[in-house]
Amino acid sequence: MQTVSDLEYSIGTNATRGGSGGVSVTDVWLEDEEGNRINSLTSHEPVSLCLNADVSDQFIGKTDLEVAFSINTIDGHRLFTVVSSWTNDALVVKSPHFAVACDLPVFR
Repeated sequence: MQTVSDLEYSIGTNATRGGSGGVSVTDVWLEDEEGNRINSLTSHEPVSLCLNADVSDQFIGKTDLEVAFSINTIDGHRLFTVVSSWTNDALVVKSPHFAVACDLPVFR
């Protein structure tokens, strides 16, 4: 049996799904409600999933870019998915670097 702390978890080893290309995720982290990076979750506390990405020129100014976050168990079972298009708000990238946050509901 392995624990999460025994496994290497990185964007490079866990990015199993991609899009149309042209966007590279450069950093992913969790934030508490004050905007501080955190390493673990506490029940009943708000948390945000955040990412930084670089985007190629072909996507700058487009209105059909989507960002998705998924949470899987260590053995690959999907627990949670959210896609930016589900909010009906356009995600328009205006520079080659952008940041996105997804505020998660408080799970009880």
